Amino acid sequence: MIAEQHVREIRRLADLKAKALVEKDAKVLAGIIHEDFRYTNSHGRIYDKKSYIGLFEGSSEMSFTSQEYSGLEVNIHGRIAV
Repeated sequence: MIAEQHVREIRRLADLKAKALVEKDAKVLAGIIHEDFRYTNSHGRIYDKKSYIGLFEGSSEMSFTSQEYSGLEVNIHGRIAV
């Protein structure tokens, strides 16, 4: 059941990230986002870890009142989770 443990951990981290985004908690985000992180928004702008966290850290540029997800599906392929 190691795969199920990984799925639970991914869901836990997704919940933690959602909470950190709403609370603008840069310390939590910095702790769970990998150094090689890249995010591309719907306008094609690319953010690295620092610039992504900067969107939320003490800024009014980006703000969430809540963040929820549904239907999260995690598939384990060897050492990769998709």
